[in-house]
Amino acid sequence: MVSRLTHESSVVIVTAIAAASFYPYTRLVDLLDNLQSEDEGIPLVSRSFDRLGIVSAILTCFSLPAMVAVDFVIRGFFTSFIAVEFAWLGAVLWGFWIATTVLTVNAAHTLSPVCGLISDIPDIAQTCPKIHLAEALSIIMCIIVPLYPIGIILLSFTMRSKMSLSSMWFSSVREIDN
Repeated sequence: MVSRLTHESSVVIVTAIAAASFYPYTRLVDLLDNLQSEDEGIPLVSRSFDRLGIVSAILTCFSLPAMVAVDFVIRGFFTSFIAVEFAWLGAVLWGFWIATTVLTVNAAHTLSPVCGLISDIPDIAQTCPKIHLAEALSIIMCIIVPLYPIGIILLSFTMRSKMSLSSMWFSSVREIDN
């Protein structure tokens, strides 16, 4: 029972932070589209970070609740397997957030000299706080996304006495907890 509550609450926390990171990235798409490059002394910023941030947030916001919902509705479905949750969260989503973080930090580093000097251009004045917010949220996501699969693995190994190692990977958190 304890692990199931931890499982659901961690999904809610990760999904909420991913949803919060969606806003600055969507605003950055609009703001960076309005900025003129090099003509006004504004450095060129790679435009892939904002779109990758949106994709990472959407994938996180939709896949985590879907995995929990499927586990409640269809017992024993393959998306509930510990191996699938570990692979999806530990490799795929974490890879997206690592790439998002690297590109966002690079874009923030590129714009940071301009942020302090040019505050009379409205788009720059709005872009700088949003890019730093996106940078902070992507770093947070890059840290907490792998904590969930690590927790699942630790829980699985502590409950391993109930089942064999091979069957553990193809069971859900709900089955291990019972």
